Amino acid sequence: MTKRSVFLCALTILSVGILTSCLGSPRPDILTTSTILADIARNVAGDQLVTESLVPFGADPHSYQPVPQDTKKVSESKVLIINGADYERSLEPLLANAGDKKTLIEASAGLRRITNPDNDQEVDPHLWLDPSNVIV
Repeated sequence: MTKRSVFLCALTILSVGILTSCLGSPRPDILTTSTILADIARNVAGDQLVTESLVPFGADPHSYQPVPQDTKKVSESKVLIINGADYERSLEPLLANAGDKKTLIEASAGLRRITNPDNDQEVDPHLWLDPSNVIV
């Protein structure tokens, strides 16, 4: 992801917050699909926006099963940040059925993908374990 892409993502998040507060609506939620992305978004948005992770802190994202309230969280969010790189495969039905009136940010877009040495079609979605990817 280029510096320009990161800047545009940050600008989008902050713009949603500013515009929503001008309209007198409650602060929008930024919903992420992982706690790591929620932490990154909180560091970008600061106190301007409320950020929440779909997968609760301490839960294993690989075995997490969405609950009915998750559909509501996704459908009511203004900004949805997903990891991409096939990380949300188990959440695809939930994300597909939750409405499309939101800004969708794929955090891994533009990052160099790490492939499995034994199967070059298999992408490792754990891009945030490399701090240089967070900086990008």
